[in-house]
Amino acid sequence: MPSVVIGFVSGGQLLVSGNYASGQGYSPEGGVQIKADRSNSGSVYVALSGGVTVTSGGLFTSGGGRMDGMQLAPGDAYWAPRIGITNSGALNIYVGCDAACSGQARVYYEVF
Repeated sequence: MPSVVIGFVSGGQLLVSGNYASGQGYSPEGGVQIKADRSNSGSVYVALSGGVTVTSGGLFTSGGGRMDGMQLAPGDAYWAPRIGITNSGALNIYVGCDAACSGQARVYYEVF
């Protein structure tokens, strides 16, 4: 399973991107499995429609202010079904983390 170390980046980090309608990038048939490493010292945030905004309170919204993602505690997993990711062809999944674990938070992902 591929993984990436994430930091406290304004707007979050792009985890998976592509446009499967044009044959470029990832093309999920079923969805994307995302798992936070159990040794993370804070939460990881996942957003399906745009960048992630993590506030001091730990809350987040994604592009356009929609609440369409998930907060993952260390060791938690999130299944983003293909139908819930997008309906237009562009696939962008962003991840962010608490400031306490910036540069140390690891998230695993697999495209199915």
